[in-house]
Amino acid sequence: MRNKRSKTVRILAILFAVVLALSLLAPAITFFAYAAEGQATQAEQNRIDSLGDEYQQLQAKQQEIQSKINQVQGEKQKQVVLSQQIGAQIETTTQQINVLTERIELLQQNILQKEQEQEEKQQEYNSTYEKFKERLAALSKIPTGSTLGMVLGADSYSQLVDRNEIMNRVAAYDRDVMNDLTQQKQELAEIQKGLEADRKDVENDKVQMDQKRQELSAQQAETQKQIHDISALEEQFMQNQAEYKRKMAQIQAELNKIFAEIAARSAMSEYVGGEMQFPVPGLTQITSPFGPRFNGADNHTGVDFSGPGAYGKPVLAANDGVVAKVLYSENGYGKYLILDHGGGITTLYAHNSAILVSEGQEVKRGDTIAQVGSTGWSTGPHCHFEVRVNGSAVNPMPYLKG
Repeated sequence: MRNKRSKTVRILAILFAVVLALSLLAPAITFFAYAAEGQATQAEQNRIDSLGDEYQQLQAKQQEIQSKINQVQGEKQKQVVLSQQIGAQIETTTQQINVLTERIELLQQNILQKEQEQEEKQQEYNSTYEKFKERLAALSKIPTGSTLGMVLGADSYSQLVDRNEIMNRVAAYDRDVMNDLTQQKQELAEIQKGLEADRKDVENDKVQMDQKRQELSAQQAETQKQIHDISALEEQFMQNQAEYKRKMAQIQAELNKIFAEIAARSAMSEYVGGEMQFPVPGLTQITSPFGPRFNGADNHTGVDFSGPGAYGKPVLAANDGVVAKVLYSENGYGKYLILDHGGGITTLYAHNSAILVSEGQEVKRGDTIAQVGSTGWSTGPHCHFEVRVNGSAVNPMPYLKG
């Protein structure tokens, strides 16, 4: 029992030691800056960078907790199944004990019946034996010659034979009666002995069953305790996750406010127009779509494009615009850049292996601006692509036409 509990404790300890590397999450915050008069002031940029770093840390912790929750829930389910199995075993054991109890009662009734029958036969035996002794006593008082006289006093040979036959039958009958009673007494004694042996065996079985039931009950109690402990841990994880979500939402709201203020100052008051193209031609496999993911633990603010041979492929400008910012975030987007397309619409390209443009540079739709990589918080080569309208992330797919 202690070994099982220790194993569970070790599992719980391991859950607390899950490292952030298990998280398969790309960052969810875009650090926007705008070109010309609309770009962020140094103070705003510093605040954006600070909030971004804080958001990434919270996001990493959130994914770590989600991983722990998943594993805790798996362990909880195992314990629930084990508890159900032990409960079924207890029920079966209880039924076996009930059957044995009924069997013992029947055997005890049989023993009482046999004992009564034995008593009756014993009385019958004693009565017959007393009569037999009286007959022997009477015979012992008869002189030996009298018996001989009975035989010799016969008037004929036929009478002699008859008298001798009668005496032999009487003696044989008495012997048979005594032998029968003795045999019956022995048989009854053997029956009683066998029944008592059976009763003892069944009682021993019942003791063992009671012990087994107690063991199973103890196991079930231990399992229920583990389920309770795991549930408490799961609840704590959920509370922590909710707290991180709340803080992340606060950070996102503050960033959106800053982005909106920056967008309002943009020199490019109108959108350049036209449709956007896919940022990496031929790389249209979506490995992580826009929106909620990880069972609602995260809201992905962009779309991840990847596929075979993704690393090093050219990343193209989705539309005409100005390079608003070129940045690097070790724990976030890695090497990334932002294009301002006017009218408060911006695009972001993250996790690049190299950036081929500079801030303030004008680009045309289809110009090569970077190369696909896996820098920053990334699990493999891909292009993380975002579209924002007045600082708020929107689904990029409706904007991509070719």
